Amino acid sequence: MEVQFDSEPLTVQWSRYPSGRLALALVDAGGLPVAQLSLDVGGADLAANEFVLKHYSENRLILNQLVNAGVIWPTERAVQVGPHCCPVCIVPRHEKVPRV
Repeated sequence: MEVQFDSEPLTVQWSRYPSGRLALALVDAGGLPVAQLSLDVGGADLAANEFVLKHYSENRLILNQLVNAGVIWPTERAVQVGPHCCPVCIVPRHEKVPRV
């Protein structure tokens, strides 16, 4: 799926961490990584179509853009990662996500 950030088309890239948890990244038109959007948080209770959004550093402004584009849906849950409270999100288009 392609999304626009600052007038630049970026592709949402789904994969799985070795733990089996969902991984989400943005890559540019040349396939170069722009942002790692997910975190592999041990002990987080997540469904197969859920992930922990890295909601700090370079990703602070990305959540609303991804929600507005229909790429992710935030839940009402969050996971504490160090000093950061990171939202748990759902992938609404689960069929495009790699299976466990």
